[in-house]
Amino acid sequence: MGSLIVQRVQIAFDKFKIIFQVTKEIPNLPEGSDRSEDAHLRDELLRCVRLARQIARAVKPDPISVDVLEAESSAVSLLEGSSPGADGTGIVKLELPGEVIGIWRPFAERVLAEMNGRELFLRTGYEVAEMRKAIELLPRLQP
Repeated sequence: MGSLIVQRVQIAFDKFKIIFQVTKEIPNLPEGSDRSEDAHLRDELLRCVRLARQIARAVKPDPISVDVLEAESSAVSLLEGSSPGADGTGIVKLELPGEVIGIWRPFAERVLAEMNGRELFLRTGYEVAEMRKAIELLPRLQP
């Protein structure tokens, strides 16, 4: 039986690049505030987002579809890329279990809250306001 999509968010490639830059800063957050299970989920998130970016750079799709799934197993993540269609639009489908996608936005918001804006600009090339606007596109799961 396949996974049930509980939420789908389409993110344009230029915004996904910003989200990627914020996401890759998650490991630079101060240590000690993560629960051990969050560390495992964080590592899975980083792995999937890096792979999605690699595929997206090769396919150059717009928009990128981020699908939030209620997966049968918390270890199931799926990444799928497609070639551009007749209209030139390609899609990278990033399907993540709810647990993984559930930590993405809170961790990204922590990056903006806990890291210095100037340092973030130097690390990512984006202003905090741009990053905040892009993060708003990420799904927010209800507890």
